[in-house]
Amino acid sequence: MSAFTPSSRAMLLAKSWDFAAKLYTRELAPRFLPWMHGALEVLQRNAGSLPPGRLVLVPCCGPGLEMSLISRCLGHGHPLLGVDLSQGMVDIANRLAQEAERTAGAAAGTAAGDSTLPTIGQSADGDRPTPPPGLIRAVVGDASSLHVEHEGQAAAVVSFFGLQQLGPAAPAALLSWVRCLAPGGIAIVVLWPSHVEDSGPWRQYDRAVQRLQQQQQQQQQQGTSPAAQHEQCSSTNTGNGAPPLTEWERSLVEVVMQGVEDAVLLSDEMVQHDMQWPDVDTFWEVMTQGGPWHARRLSFGNAYMETLKALFVAGLAQEAGLGTGQQELLVGQHHPGTASGGSKSKTQEQMGVRDPAAAAARSQLQPAPATASIIRPLIHTPRARQIVIKRGLSSAHARL
Repeated sequence: MSAFTPSSRAMLLAKSWDFAAKLYTRELAPRFLPWMHGALEVLQRNAGSLPPGRLVLVPCCGPGLEMSLISRCLGHGHPLLGVDLSQGMVDIANRLAQEAERTAGAAAGTAAGDSTLPTIGQSADGDRPTPPPGLIRAVVGDASSLHVEHEGQAAAVVSFFGLQQLGPAAPAALLSWVRCLAPGGIAIVVLWPSHVEDSGPWRQYDRAVQRLQQQQQQQQQQGTSPAAQHEQCSSTNTGNGAPPLTEWERSLVEVVMQGVEDAVLLSDEMVQHDMQWPDVDTFWEVMTQGGPWHARRLSFGNAYMETLKALFVAGLAQEAGLGTGQQELLVGQHHPGTASGGSKSKTQEQMGVRDPAAAAARSQLQPAPATASIIRPLIHTPRARQIVIKRGLSSAHARL
């Protein structure tokens, strides 16, 4: 198979996110809250002009940390439906929704640490109820074609960091989401672009993938390397220079504008925030065990990922201008396997498939040790793309 089909991509992602769900919820999703808060401020400013009482869709909801926040922004006056392909993520989302109902949303507000949005259970004027039972729920499903069941029904569609995983199918999915909007409805979608950072760990991961892919291609006599095959399921581009947008990224908004006559583009912008980790090892373990890069680990196995990590760490050291001697001042040893250290679990050792090409490539490399960890805090500034589209009203009726 030379490329992933939509069906095989969905199966891989569902399996990967089922495994990663708990670690993602604990370590990664909270780091996305600055982007969520910014987008939800837009939602809150437009809340008064939305069709009252209508459904709010949350495609690619993951563990649903945003759903209680969305409900609060809208005064708990709209039913929320999250859709995700991962049963593990949906289970967490429904549990968090039930906990929010039992505690009148207090737990979700504390976790968010949010001072810019109203206190949970209140609006800006202090007169909104807490979420009634059953108002927020999540289901397992295909989020790429929601208009089949919900065309013209939704007051809002809000999605964070899921659209890019659909790859070439993303424009059709965004079109489907906008088609779900009732007149006056709003879609707010935040996604990772192909070029997340100019420098830093995301950038060095891309370069490490490309370097390993090139080494494997040189060693293989025929066929396409597994890394090249998997590239279509990667969340980021692997070029050495600043890569151009992919074809589907360039057409993302255009497809919607051509497909929905009354759609109005309110904004399409890049939003960046700092993200901090205790060290490089923590970042690596979260991203490859509980984040978007776990699908690669699941496809190629741990030996491949150890090689990839060695290249990744070497790239970070080079980016920081560290020589071999200088690296020793910033590098320590720890046992990877969990976000906080510790030995590898049996499940992690057995996960994935063996890749002989990766093993061969490892014998050719002499980068920084795979267990190396830069001890200083890792701070980087990813940028995400935020798209806001209103339906059925001119931009004069919307507030950014």
